[in-house]
Amino acid sequence: MADTLVALDLETTGLDPTRDAIIQIGAVKFRGARIEDEYETLVNPGVPIPGFITELTGITDAMVVRAPVLAAALPELLRFVGNAPVIGHNLKFDLGFLQKHGALRNNDSIDTYDLASALLPSASR
Repeated sequence: MADTLVALDLETTGLDPTRDAIIQIGAVKFRGARIEDEYETLVNPGVPIPGFITELTGITDAMVVRAPVLAAALPELLRFVGNAPVIGHNLKFDLGFLQKHGALRNNDSIDTYDLASALLPSASR
């Protein structure tokens, strides 16, 4: 499975994993350069989504009202990812939210933000 990796991205209600919540999980599984599978779900955070987050993401309270709660969505994500390495831009942010709930603590990870910062040190954030 060394040729498999999963690109991961989350949307959240804010920046702090101790008080904010995941509202969307998206993942794409690659085997080599080929897309093998995709996983996406909205997540009901159990609290209203702040207006600025709706403006940023396009995700509304109405969209998540019937979505699974995180406790139901996480097992599906874990089955999807398995032992594969995880890659993402500013992945530390996403993993902070997931690892708070015990998820993806042992997967290898590659943060493309770190790579971009090293390769393009003068690029704007």
